[in-house]
Amino acid sequence: MSDVKTEVANDPSGDTKEEQKANEIAKDSGVDNKEEDKTDKVSNGANQDTKVEEEVKETNEAANGASQDTKEKETPNAGAILRQVEFYFGDFNLPRDKFLRQTIKDNEDGWVPMDVMLKFARLAKLSTDVDFILTALAQSQLIETDLEKKKIRRLPSKPLPEWNDDRKKEVAAQTVYLKGFDKEKTTLDEVMDLMMGERGAVHVQMRNYVNQRDGTKGFKGSIFVTFESRDKAEAFMAGDKLEYKGVELIRKWQSDYFEDKRAEVAAKRKERAESKKKISQAKEEAAKQGEGEKEEQMESLPKGSVLVVTGLGAETMREDIKETLNRLFSVDCDKEIAFVSYQKGESEAKLRYYFHLHWDYAALYCTFVLCLGLTLKAPQRN
Repeated sequence: MSDVKTEVANDPSGDTKEEQKANEIAKDSGVDNKEEDKTDKVSNGANQDTKVEEEVKETNEAANGASQDTKEKETPNAGAILRQVEFYFGDFNLPRDKFLRQTIKDNEDGWVPMDVMLKFARLAKLSTDVDFILTALAQSQLIETDLEKKKIRRLPSKPLPEWNDDRKKEVAAQTVYLKGFDKEKTTLDEVMDLMMGERGAVHVQMRNYVNQRDGTKGFKGSIFVTFESRDKAEAFMAGDKLEYKGVELIRKWQSDYFEDKRAEVAAKRKERAESKKKISQAKEEAAKQGEGEKEEQMESLPKGSVLVVTGLGAETMREDIKETLNRLFSVDCDKEIAFVSYQKGESEAKLRYYFHLHWDYAALYCTFVLCLGLTLKAPQRN
């Protein structure tokens, strides 16, 4: 049995805010299922109310990677059809797919007519030949077919597990995190081919995001994979290295990934709090210098002034300096700074300005330097 799921996560950009990261951490973890439910409404059709047929199509497009660049095949693929229909009726999708569960409930003995099944976009994309689909499903260990009446159902001998807290914890314990996929060219079919079959994966979740700034969507380059058992998952984690298009994939337990993200968020919050504290202290020190010194600071330097920062660490990059100026002081480096003379590994950087550099403005950057624990030299004149 093969269950497949994709995700459209609420990740506005590559530079995600801590609060949004914290929400992502809770997703599918079995700890906080609110965000999981929100995601599933978009990605899996899990919590959709019974609505018009168009909504069903959209739901299953998101759920099964219809947004991926997968070309429709001229000859129907029986294996892909089997895998797709078993996903619809599988342990992962069906408990959370209200439309399909309601359809099963409304029909005698749980049979679903094929004309209803063909409203699911990804199945219809694979084939609209009802007889071919029913023939492909004849090999299923999960689906029962009625060739005469053109309908299918989940085998009554395989009751659907209840989607409760215990089940969610069981699923989480069988789920691993994989990173290293091509963010632009990876398709759902490729990932399924990689993980399913002998490896024992039953559920693949591609981790996508929506950039709230411009509405663009993208793949994060990582996936969650759930295996049919804990033993299968452990065997995969202990196995040889796995490569995708020549790149070795990073793998860890999903629970460890969530824990690492929590620690990362906590560290960034602490760093931000300490930065704000240093800024506040620096401002207080500057205020004590008095009005007379403030007037002296207002003297401006010529255009093309250079601010020199020393004491930079070996890992500091030019982008780190620009990003800190923008984040702490909203400095548009493209418009305000002509260039930054610095190479990674150097202890000193020089910032040349387009405009007259006022002493009070330089004092503001003193605060920036103090926050980084660096040393500021007096602005130089060219």
